[in-house]
Amino acid sequence: MAVKWGLFKIIQAANRYEANVDDVLLKFNSHLSYREQRSRLGKFNQQLTDDRYTRSLIELATYYLRHERFENGFNYLMGNLELYVK
Repeated sequence: MAVKWGLFKIIQAANRYEANVDDVLLKFNSHLSYREQRSRLGKFNQQLTDDRYTRSLIELATYYLRHERFENGFNYLMGNLELYVK
């Protein structure tokens, strides 16, 4: 989970400072998928997991839209909406 949190912060900083982090996203692409997260005590609360993943999707959508990669940006927005519809 530390990688996901670190990746989230990198994307968030890239959005704030208009940085290009494409190489980082390519390297850690496998960490962007939705997987059940676990803590030392067992499963995280499902709502917390969904909230973190949703925030990540929003940051990714923002990143891609700002870099004029509209297809990627809208795909992440749609993924975010699908989570809320479930």
